[in-house]
Amino acid sequence: MPRKYGQGGGDPPYQGYYSACQSFMDPEPVDCTNCKKLERNRSSLANKLEEKENACASLEFELDNMDRKHQFENQQANNRYRTELTELRKCAQENQKQFESVMKRAREDQQKFELVMKQTRTELLRLREQLFAARKAEKRFAEAESIYHEIIDPLPPQDRGAKSNLMYEFADMLIEQKNYAQAEVVAQEALGHRKSHVKTDGQGSMEVKLSFRQLSSALFHQDSEKKQKQAMEMHRQIWENDAPHDWKAENGDRLCQIYAHQKKYDPAQRIQYEVWEERRRKCGIRHEATMNSALQRIAMLDGIMSALDKEHRCHPEKDVEKEFWKKKIIDFLREIWNSGKEAAETDAKVHDIGHRLGESLDQRMEYLKAGEIFKQVWEGRKKSLGDKDIKTLDCGHRLGEIYWKQKDYVNAGEVFEQVLQGKKESLGDTNPKTLECGHRLGEIRYQQKRYDKAMDVFSQVWIGRNSSPGDKNLHVLASGHRLGEIHLIRKEYPKAETVLSQVWNARQSNLGESHPETVESAHQLATSIYAQADSDKGKLAQGIIFSKGRWKASMPILEKSTASSSSFLGAFDNSFMYGSLLVKSGYIPDAEKVLQPLWELKVGPEAETLQLRVGHFWGICLARQNHYARAREVFESVRHRRSAASDPNLEDCLDTAKELKNVCDLIEVEEKRLKTKIPKKRVRPGVYVSRKPASRS
Repeated sequence: MPRKYGQGGGDPPYQGYYSACQSFMDPEPVDCTNCKKLERNRSSLANKLEEKENACASLEFELDNMDRKHQFENQQANNRYRTELTELRKCAQENQKQFESVMKRAREDQQKFELVMKQTRTELLRLREQLFAARKAEKRFAEAESIYHEIIDPLPPQDRGAKSNLMYEFADMLIEQKNYAQAEVVAQEALGHRKSHVKTDGQGSMEVKLSFRQLSSALFHQDSEKKQKQAMEMHRQIWENDAPHDWKAENGDRLCQIYAHQKKYDPAQRIQYEVWEERRRKCGIRHEATMNSALQRIAMLDGIMSALDKEHRCHPEKDVEKEFWKKKIIDFLREIWNSGKEAAETDAKVHDIGHRLGESLDQRMEYLKAGEIFKQVWEGRKKSLGDKDIKTLDCGHRLGEIYWKQKDYVNAGEVFEQVLQGKKESLGDTNPKTLECGHRLGEIRYQQKRYDKAMDVFSQVWIGRNSSPGDKNLHVLASGHRLGEIHLIRKEYPKAETVLSQVWNARQSNLGESHPETVESAHQLATSIYAQADSDKGKLAQGIIFSKGRWKASMPILEKSTASSSSFLGAFDNSFMYGSLLVKSGYIPDAEKVLQPLWELKVGPEAETLQLRVGHFWGICLARQNHYARAREVFESVRHRRSAASDPNLEDCLDTAKELKNVCDLIEVEEKRLKTKIPKKRVRPGVYVSRKPASRS
């Protein structure tokens, strides 16, 4: 409540004014009218005064409230400021801790970054080296050389290992480019780096040995005789001095190779034998190094044989020397094989020796011994290398060929089935080696007359030609030819024609038109067309056109070849088909020119059946020209020779007997006509005795 003056609150502020007014109004009475007026004024003033007092009290109250409010707000603001300041101090402390943590991580990241940069530089160097190796493998030598200089120039001198390795690879690329002079410089520098890099004896390091051998190669392949002698001297010094055994033998091998390259076979063969004896004495005959030396000696002897074949191919007096070296190779191979064959299950080198011995015996046609060795090597390689290894499969293939040459088709088929399955899994269905193996297996089934099995195998090989160079793979073409023959046997003539036509075209482009295999394909193609000629007039005309070309090509063969050769039989059959097709088409004069020489030829037992078929059609040709007596003689001769055959064709016999009966009937009718003077007329359908067909040009 507002405080009122006069109630214990002190004198009012206008007390003097009230006293003055009271003393002024009280002394003496005045006019009542004026008194009332004054009273009213006094009351009005008193009311105003009271209002002023109340207003002042209200103002004081508001001032007090505002003071208290400002004090409260200031207190709250101070409290809020203190709280915010405390929080800011805490935040500053946390930020300081975070800053210190970030700085610590930054230092750690910097260390990691430096490590990553170092690893990146190393990885970049490795990638560049890989890129150099890739360009080198792709034979993009200019790019590889540019990359080499980008790598080698920034390398620090202390990094001798990487530098020498890169130099070695670059020198190898230069040797591959036959830039031997520059390769010599680089290889010499690489050898120096490697010798200085190796802390122990430089001659004992494998890297030093590789660079040494590389430098020798660069020197030897230069045209300069001085450089070649320098290379030989490098190896000779190590071979003749007291070097470590392995290193000495290596240089002996290399020296032997150089002598062989220069065609100095006597010192080469002598040194190679000394190396082999040294290794056999120090390491044993079944040691890997000894076996390697043995293989190199065998390669040396093979080189001597090749040189003799090239230089003395037309000198019979050298046959004795060739036979001597062949025997020496076989004796050497047999010595190693006999000494190491008990380890044949595990020793790969012994397998290689045995394989080589089997090949030599195969060349000498000692198939029984070669088969035994190939079988042992095959079984040993299956255990040591596995069924799917290429060496195992090659050995099995050779074993199957040995059985094939011995005509042991049962064992050959079993071996080739295993080898074919392995090659399919290892090399794929369309690999040339797989296709060759499939052809061999198909041939075995064909010889066994298991035509369904053979057809399956040949079909797989023939289909595989689309994914491989089938038109140039002779085994694929041979499989296609056999597939066409099987279709002929099964009387599937349209299929046979399709396959044989493709084979014939491919063989023409690859082997030539006169090649025996091309001729055989053409003959079988003509056979397929000939078989369809009876039911298809279009095939009859096509057969005449195709057979005419084959007949012209066959004439020189019939004149020059022997009666029992395969080329003679093919030419004889081609001529027969052309003549018989002319008879079927009614071109009798043309057929006479073809069939009469064939009938008069003297042939062997192989062409007997075919000549009897020629006689059959020659008799028809004579009958259609009204030469009945001659036709009867030919038919009777054919019938007589067929009856004397061991296995005559019943259908051909019946056809000949039918034609003979028709001719005899015609002769009988002609005799009656002459006796009774009956005019000529047609005596049987299809045979006209008084009219000749027009000759085909």
